[in-house]
Amino acid sequence: MYHFSNKYKWFALGDLNGFFGLMFDNLTVLSFLAGTLVFVFKFPADIVYTKMFPGTAFGVLVGDLVYTWMAFRLAKRTGSHAVTAMPLGLDTPSTIGMVLVVLGPAFVALKSEGMTERDARDDDLAHRHGHDGHDLFLKPSSGAGAEELVSASSSTKIPTDWSLDGRFVRSYFSSRRTPS
Repeated sequence: MYHFSNKYKWFALGDLNGFFGLMFDNLTVLSFLAGTLVFVFKFPADIVYTKMFPGTAFGVLVGDLVYTWMAFRLAKRTGSHAVTAMPLGLDTPSTIGMVLVVLGPAFVALKSEGMTERDARDDDLAHRHGHDGHDLFLKPSSGAGAEELVSASSSTKIPTDWSLDGRFVRSYFSSRRTPS
């Protein structure tokens, strides 16, 4: 006679195969992203490897943990043991499109407008130009012309919506409090 347990299984033999399949797929996509950005578009390699890769890995980890939590919740609610978490990884067509149509061309365009390698690497570019990083600037969407300072303050400004006529961005202002 078979013994049926009410405990949800964390691991099944097919999970190992699925893990390695998804891992190698994601590594292939990340290799394409890095190779294309660094060698074709001359994107700074340190940004790709120290900012983009860790951010991507963290995002995939958080997404997988959320899906795992949702699978456990569903298994508990339905009483079914035939529930698994959907694996989360990089979407290959979207990554290829993002690299070839957005990131690479945008970087090349910014370099042609005078952005230096230092500007590309500078996490704190706003501070170098005398702003605290919370200021709002206005620049035509065509990219032509200089930026115009709209609001300078130490408040955090979060864009939330467009104005009804579509000419302005509505923002939420939050002041930072410093401990005394």
